[in-house]
Amino acid sequence: MVIVTVIVPVYQVERYLERCIQSIQNQTLQNIQIILVDDGSTDRCPDICDKYAKLDKRILVIHKRNGGLSSARNAGMRVASGKYIFFVDSDDWIDPEALMELVETAEKTGADFVRFRPMTANWPKKQDGSLVDFGTEKCLREGIYDRKLIEETIIPHLFATPQLQLGIIVAAWRSLYRRDFLVSNSLFFKDDIRYSEDTIFSANVVMNSHRFVYLDSPRYYHYYYNPDSITKAYREDRWENYKRLMAYFDQDFSCLKGYDFHDQLCLQKLYCIGNAVAECKRIRDRKKRMEKLKTIIFDSVTREACKHLNMLQVGWKTSVIFKLIKWKAFRIIALIQH
Repeated sequence: MVIVTVIVPVYQVERYLERCIQSIQNQTLQNIQIILVDDGSTDRCPDICDKYAKLDKRILVIHKRNGGLSSARNAGMRVASGKYIFFVDSDDWIDPEALMELVETAEKTGADFVRFRPMTANWPKKQDGSLVDFGTEKCLREGIYDRKLIEETIIPHLFATPQLQLGIIVAAWRSLYRRDFLVSNSLFFKDDIRYSEDTIFSANVVMNSHRFVYLDSPRYYHYYYNPDSITKAYREDRWENYKRLMAYFDQDFSCLKGYDFHDQLCLQKLYCIGNAVAECKRIRDRKKRMEKLKTIIFDSVTREACKHLNMLQVGWKTSVIFKLIKWKAFRIIALIQH
């Protein structure tokens, strides 16, 4: 019986891929399935995946056209056979005892998922092995969360906060999931969301969960700072992606019986808008930067979201940027970003 299926989306990471694969192979828990999803890589990644599959019968390789992290993870989930599912990004790696200890925790508690605190690796101005901190971890305490505690402490900050931080539980690679829990609740990634795909996936995971466990010490997972990763590079289509993401949040959370997510939906939109505007500073050509800023700022989604700036609890710099967005002052923002 396969206990854990580890799904690794692979795209243009030939420098890091072998380190990642070897860390999974070296797990103290041996009865695992390793699915390497080659998401249309044009470097040596496809050959590296095939090489390891020939040497280790636990490895299954899927070669597909490029579709992004969501479609790659979904491709792996569709053929997974393990009792549990674990995601590893291909530029990261895990400690040898990671899967064994996570499974032991899940089995002992009957949790739908076990969440943990990963460690930094190669991050600027941070010592390797220090705690990853996305700013919302202080809202969590170590231990078991039953449905009552989830309702009281997690759902009020599920996917957005007035400080424009993401929800308490976001990154999919920070949890071990029971596969039957994911499948029975149709918890897959949105195929057409290429960036920030974890946000809506994890929000739906929490909404369907009856129990999870949180471990709050640095362990298991090494989160590598890769300057070429999706989250750190400019993407021309990110704004259109954000608009699809916002629409999915509205679709999934605006009419849930017994819950009022109105404020969080407004804040989630403002978070996306703020990120999209901030990313424009990576456009070196000022004319192109102004054109992109104008597209975002004059969009009807942005205009509607700006009616709710009173919800924000942010510093003065962020507050000024949002006022400029509200006033459609894209030229001034372009100058500030220079």
